[in-house]
Amino acid sequence: MPGRLADKIALITGGGSGIGRACALRFAAEGANVGVADLDLAGASETARGVDAAGRKSLAMRVDTTDESASDAMVARCVEALGGVADPTAAFWASAPATTVKMLPQTIVAPTDPNAAVTELSVKAAHDGQAFAFLIEWKDPTESERIVVDQFGDQVAVELPMLYRDNVIPSPMMGNPGARVSIFQWRAAFQHDVDHGDPTVRDLYPNALVDVYPDSAGGPRSRDRGNAATRLGGYQMLVRGDVLRGKFRNGLDKPMPFAPGEPTDVSFTMQAAFHTFQAGHRIMVQVQSTWFPMVDLNPGVFMHIYDAKASDFRSTTQRVYHSAARPSSVEVNAIRRPSGDQTGQNRSPSPAVVCVSSEPSGAIW
Repeated sequence: MPGRLADKIALITGGGSGIGRACALRFAAEGANVGVADLDLAGASETARGVDAAGRKSLAMRVDTTDESASDAMVARCVEALGGVADPTAAFWASAPATTVKMLPQTIVAPTDPNAAVTELSVKAAHDGQAFAFLIEWKDPTESERIVVDQFGDQVAVELPMLYRDNVIPSPMMGNPGARVSIFQWRAAFQHDVDHGDPTVRDLYPNALVDVYPDSAGGPRSRDRGNAATRLGGYQMLVRGDVLRGKFRNGLDKPMPFAPGEPTDVSFTMQAAFHTFQAGHRIMVQVQSTWFPMVDLNPGVFMHIYDAKASDFRSTTQRVYHSAARPSSVEVNAIRRPSGDQTGQNRSPSPAVVCVSSEPSGAIW
């Protein structure tokens, strides 16, 4: 009777016409998803459309079954494309037992959220003798399919131990000696890219105005980097960039606000970078109150930044002092080339202090 082959996979060779096509359509009528293989791809595609019309999944392939490697690949393609345990819509999931997994709030590392939107998961598992799959479901009224700095999105991960021993419960924790694990992760943002293509700059930064140069314009975005006529005039190359929250200027355990209008010393060491400044180049130093979207947006008030709501954000004025009384500077180490080096123009200068501005006041930065 109809439905006897529900969610099974049938692979029909020579399915592009005649008896092969009739078999493919009969299997589809009985509920199977059907792979149709034939030397005639047009005929196989026509049969596949008949399978689709019956409400089942199909896959049309041009395959020479006298080629053993091609036959093996044909089987693998069918299993991958037509479901089995990898099909989340397959009917067998309805009868698979579900386990409820309680969720703990994320309070270990930033971003933290003690009030998780999802408190439990429904987990089902199945296998077909060769592979196993998990069906994980949760209730969430919101759709979060974009990566936003310091915000949670829709994603789930499954961790499996790589070493099993009889009568020993595997360690569920990462980092345990001798207990390696594999982690499989799904993210709605990545799934969105798979379904709709890579995001554009406008998708990632909807509040930014971006001027995208054509490839023919020359400069660092040009594909023709070997062209001597390529111009790099005014190009700014980032050598090193680091972030220090101003409230932690006296230590991570001593957050302190800035006093508005009161100059405050801020000193910190950036990570090392080896770089040669060529003759005629200038050094630019930037001090910013925020580096969004590279890091989180600065609310401009003294508070736990991850708890900031839209109403908490304030406009601030940043002042950098540079005078004899309040000097600001950047100290750099310079390495001389060996005395026998004759490269001339690439010789590094003597150790120096480059005077720039680096003391903010009036707000957290």
